[in-house]
Amino acid sequence: MTSEWNDFRDYYISKVLPVHSFASEEEPCNTRLQNGLTITIRAERPDDRGEVENLTRRAFWKRERIEQLGGIGCDEHFLCRKLREVPEFIPELDLVAECEILGNRYIAGNVMFTAGYVKPASGGFIPVLIFGPLSVLPEFQRIGVGAALLYRAEEIARKSGWGAIFLYGHPWYYPQLGYADASVFGVTTHEGKNFPAFMAKELIPGFLCTAAGGAFHYSPVYEIDQSLARAFDRAYPPITHGSQARQLVPLHLPFLHRLMNRPEILSAMHERPTDFLVWETAYKNWIDKGDLNYVIYTDENPAGWLRLNGFKSDIGWIHALVIDLQYARQGIGRFAVGFAEQIFRERGLRRAAIHTTEDNIPARDCYESCGYRITKRGECTTADGSKRSRLTYEKEL
Repeated sequence: MTSEWNDFRDYYISKVLPVHSFASEEEPCNTRLQNGLTITIRAERPDDRGEVENLTRRAFWKRERIEQLGGIGCDEHFLCRKLREVPEFIPELDLVAECEILGNRYIAGNVMFTAGYVKPASGGFIPVLIFGPLSVLPEFQRIGVGAALLYRAEEIARKSGWGAIFLYGHPWYYPQLGYADASVFGVTTHEGKNFPAFMAKELIPGFLCTAAGGAFHYSPVYEIDQSLARAFDRAYPPITHGSQARQLVPLHLPFLHRLMNRPEILSAMHERPTDFLVWETAYKNWIDKGDLNYVIYTDENPAGWLRLNGFKSDIGWIHALVIDLQYARQGIGRFAVGFAEQIFRERGLRRAAIHTTEDNIPARDCYESCGYRITKRGECTTADGSKRSRLTYEKEL
């Protein structure tokens, strides 16, 4: 740790903390997401910490980082543990997003903040915030959880007198939330550099007007000792690489709703948009009917949905097989078909079948590559009200 950071830490404890007073405990804030799901944003509690670290591990784990990090797919879960130990960590801005789905409680996301500073050319310290990690469970990503967490944290920070936030993050995402390249404010990294991933946002208009020409500095706690991170990670179960099928549970419904409302999926399947309640109701109906539902994963990322039924006859039906186009052409569809066939064989079924429309070329290519052949042609009226040529594909097991 540099002597300058030590000086800032002393300054922060003696001068900054007393003037940035937080309410003793902010009331939990309920936020309704665009998909209709309501999340509660509240302060992290001590008994949340293990769950938060695990969700952070799942959120950041990437196979391509294993070589970079010397054997682990991320180190952000270890960072969560370390952040709570330093004086510049701000517990009042350590927030979780919690929700309940069909009676099951989940922590869907978390954000943490620490204090840093900009050192202007004239000297001294301009205290600012830095956030990270901002973590969202893979099943809840891309539905607004991260944005809701950040907006709530900004609201609390602004009320307590903080004037600006800095971050290192995705330049295609954070500008949507009001963040701009830090060069707009005349601020560089501590190394004197600027690049698109280094961004800032004023919580108080004009707060950074005296920061121009300055450099941003963050806590040394963000510099991770990889040997300690690897030792910490060994307490967790290993991540399964490649494709796998996990039985559908309420945790998966936000992903399923998002997948089935993507415009390209709606177009390919001739479906209409649905709200979240539809999928909660469908989930209960599937259980009553004995249908089997699986989410197809690649590593820790949910990538598709598989629904199977027809177990009371000698032919098993792949009632639904939908792959997120983000993961197209990676063999995930063929894996799902092979998995379905395995389930059918275990149930003693002799054939497998699936319906699709004639214009769904990616689906047809997948089934034909798996040995399925057209056994029937007909016409159907799809959910969007249009008439389509329907194909039935079958395969002997």
